[in-house]
Order: sequence, then structure tokens, then C-alpha cells
Amino acid sequence: MWVVVGVCLLLGLASLGNGLLADDLMHYQFLSAHRAGRSEAAWWDMFVLVEHDPRRTIGMRTSGRYPWWVDPNLRIAFFRPLSAATHHLDFWLWPNSPGLMHAHSVVWHAGACAMAWAVARRLSSDPRVAGLAAIFYALSFTHVVPWSWLAHRNGLVSTFWALACLLAHIRWRSDRKWIAGVVAPGLLGAALLSAEGAVVTLAFLVSYELLVSKGRLRSRLLALTPALVTVAAWRVVYKLLGYGALGSGGYIDPIADPLNFLLALPARCGSLIALSVSPPFIPDLPLWLWAASAFGVGIAALVFVLSPDSKRGAARFGLLAASLGCLPLAASFPVDRLLVLTSFGMSLVFAELVDGALLRRAGAARTLGAAWVGVIHLVVPTLADPYVSSHLEAVLLVHSDAHGPDLPGEGLKRKGLIIVHTPDYPAADKLAANRARRGLSVPNFVWILHSGPAEPELECVDESSVVVREPEFGWPVGGFAVQFRNTRATPFRVGDTVRTVDYTAEITEVEDGQPTAVRFQFRARLDHESFVWATWDEGEFVWMKRGPSCEPSRGG
Repeated sequence: MWVVVGVCLLLGLASLGNGLLADDLMHYQFLSAHRAGRSEAAWWDMFVLVEHDPRRTIGMRTSGRYPWWVDPNLRIAFFRPLSAATHHLDFWLWPNSPGLMHAHSVVWHAGACAMAWAVARRLSSDPRVAGLAAIFYALSFTHVVPWSWLAHRNGLVSTFWALACLLAHIRWRSDRKWIAGVVAPGLLGAALLSAEGAVVTLAFLVSYELLVSKGRLRSRLLALTPALVTVAAWRVVYKLLGYGALGSGGYIDPIADPLNFLLALPARCGSLIALSVSPPFIPDLPLWLWAASAFGVGIAALVFVLSPDSKRGAARFGLLAASLGCLPLAASFPVDRLLVLTSFGMSLVFAELVDGALLRRAGAARTLGAAWVGVIHLVVPTLADPYVSSHLEAVLLVHSDAHGPDLPGEGLKRKGLIIVHTPDYPAADKLAANRARRGLSVPNFVWILHSGPAEPELECVDESSVVVREPEFGWPVGGFAVQFRNTRATPFRVGDTVRTVDYTAEITEVEDGQPTAVRFQFRARLDHESFVWATWDEGEFVWMKRGPSCEPSRGG
């Protein structure tokens, strides 16, 4: 266990200089305001991203704080009081030391990995395999963001309590320790009060009762009752207090909006399963290489688990738990940082596979598969994890560092910055904040006209209006931009209009509820001195010549 903890601490050294990134700044402002008595919000509401207040949302849209396509009824509010308490502790003990805040996250990661070792000892075929599983788990690339980005510490906190719950459940069912059975629901409650993803704990408990626990099926299913009651009670309280997601295309409530969840489930669940076996995604490498690597690992693991062998119970348990766990996680964006808990299941699979093929006699094909798993999930993470952790903003928050060309002097001061197109919404949304952090001039307003993977067509209709057209995908589509509206639940229609301080957007063409062409009528001429135009071109923001031509220009 201490080897595993040591690995976590060594990996964590790379994150100590990260400082405050993106959402961390919002959380720091929340904590500062609450400590100074300037906030009326509850102390645990630091994970409320969008309040369910249509008037406020429309006001934020009018001023450019939210994009023009936002659903006025949007709500994204998470109830994570235990995770919030860890951040309040940081702000109380070391408010001006981000390095110590990151060290606090590293400790939670070490605790979660130590708990994974303890659970693996109860499930694996050999203590050596349990240690190997814990090393696989500690090195998992899915953990890098949670330990390196303060805003995502909640994944580690909830995983610690979830694995503690699983260990208590095993002791109750296997060792007949009744006190462990009493404690287990409380530990599950702590996990759920740390992050919603802790509902994945049910996948592990179900897998244990189906594949590992002894006794009649009826008694094994009844043993799940305390956990089911705990989750049901948490869900009722969660909704009564007004938390959850509504109107978002990124976060979909499986209970309140089952149809849209089921429509999104196949693609999202498939992506999460692929991320569970894949190497780190590197944007500069060919997509086929990443897919082939993931496919090789997946096939090796599946063949190993399905082959008859009495010593592969832990691997079968791990694969079933990880697969079932991806189902509720599909309620959110399919990103690797969601897989902190499910990666424990895959770690059991990888450890049993490598031990059975490399440390014992096995055929050439199985040995080759095990070697590939070792390369992808031991060697590559050992090299990649520290680098990505120390370069998190540049590597994982793709383009968030983009701040646009440096305009001389007060080039953006008191201006309205109009961003015609961005493939990465956070890059455009944070552009003003990133310029301010560098001491550059910032605009009064930032208007994002289009966000999506394909560059739209731009047609200047007259001296004060343009039409932006993107018939292939429409928008919003993909990435962070879709969190502001679920066009399946709240579709756009031709003729819909949205008014802001500087322009009125009128939907002129729609496909399946998504705008494919929008006319933007500005309050003044397109070349008015109060406007500055920019767009995304070849990996950076470039300024555009003002006026009807709308031609990109790197010269400013």
C-alpha cells in the first residue's frame, strides 16, 4: 500500500505549480465573497454553475456572459457539500497558497488509491495481483485532471468514500461483520454528497453480488437494499433542494428527462468505454493510432475475461462493474475524468491479464496482448501523467490559453469584441479573462456568434448586419457549447429572435431544432469604431477587417 501511496505522491509533485485554472478562479471568488460576508448563497453552493432563474439568465445573455443560444430555463446546479467543505478548508488554512491546495488534492488521490489497494486485496486471485491492480489504478490517465485541477477534486473525494463503501460491503457479506453492513450506507451517502458520479458505486455493488458473493440469488439481491434506499433518499433530497440539470445539452437528468438521456446514451456510453481502455488522447497524433491502441487493449481484455479460468473472477467483476458504471456517467459529457471510480474495475482486469500472461506461462497471442496493455496503461502513463499534470492548461484545456493577438495599447478597451467563429467555446469565453491576466486590454463585451467544429460561411447583408451559415452541423454542436441548450428538448424555430446589448439574432434556417443560419443585426455599422472583429483560423484567434468584406487579416 505504501508503494502505491508513494507513486501517487511522486506523480502529484507535477501539479503543485498549476495555480488556479479556469473554474478555480470562479470558486476562489465564491469562497472570498462567502468569507467576507458578501454572498447570500449557501456555503456549499460553489458547484452551482447556472441558477434556475430565467430573468437572471436572460440578463446574462443580454450582456454576453452567456451565449445567445442559451435556454432561459437552464439550470446546472450540483449539490456537493463534502467536496465544497474541502475547498473551504483550503481557504481557511492557506488561502494564498495554491500549491498547498494542490497538495491537498494529491492526498485525496493517495487515499483513494490506498483504498483501491485494500479492496483489490479482497477480490484478486493473489496479493501480487492486488498490488499490480493498485499500481494500474494509481497511474490511470483518467485521474490526472482530478488531482491536477482543483475544481475536479470532487471526483477523488467521492471515489475515496465509494471504495470505502465497497470494502465495508465486502466485509459485511464475506466476513459477516454486521457493523460493516451498518457503516456501508453511510459511506455511500458521503460519496454521493461529494459528487453525483458516486452513483456508480451501485454498479460495483451489483457486480459483487452477481459474480462474487455466495448464497441464493434472492438473498444477494436483498443485500443491495440498503444501498438502493440510500441512493433513492439522496435523489429525493437532491431534487427537493432544487439541484440538478435542466435544459442543458451537456448534462442530462436520466430521471427527469429519460427520453433525451436514452437518445444520448449509445454514443456517450460508447465513448466512455473507449476512454476506459484507451491511451491518453494526444491531439497532434492521428486519430486512427489512438483508436487502434484502444481497440487492441479492449480486445485483449475481453478475450481474457471471456476465456474459461477459475482465477479470473476479479477480472470479470471489474469488467462488469466498469461497463455498468458507464451507464449513469452518460448523463454528463463523455470525458476521461469521469472515470475515476470505474477505472478501478478496469485496473483489476489489466492486473489479472498481465499477471496471468507475463508472470505465468501463456500463449504468444495472450502474452502479446498483455504486453500491449502494460505499455498503454503502465509505461505510457508513467511518462505522460507528470507532463500533462504540469501542463494541464495547455494540454487538456485545449486552446484555453488563447488570448488573441496583442493589440497595441488600449486596442480593446471600451470595445465590443465580436468572435465570429470558435471551435472551442471556452477559448472564446475566457479570452477577455486571459488577456486581463496578461495585463492586456480587455473589451466591455464579448459576443460569440458561432461555436462548432466547422468554420461557417459569413455573408455581409448590409452595412449593419451579417448572416452566419453552417449547414453541415448547425450549432451549438459538440464540446462545452452544448451545455447551454438541449435543442432536442427546446428546439429553435425559424423566426426566433434573441436581443442583446449590441445585436439582435434572428434564426433564418433550422435543421432538427438547430440553427443552420442566423442573421445578426447590429446596433451600428459593422465597421463602427466600437466593434472589434475576430475569428478562429489555423489554431489561433485572428483579427478581421471591419466592414462588408469580412476578410481575415493577421495584420490587425
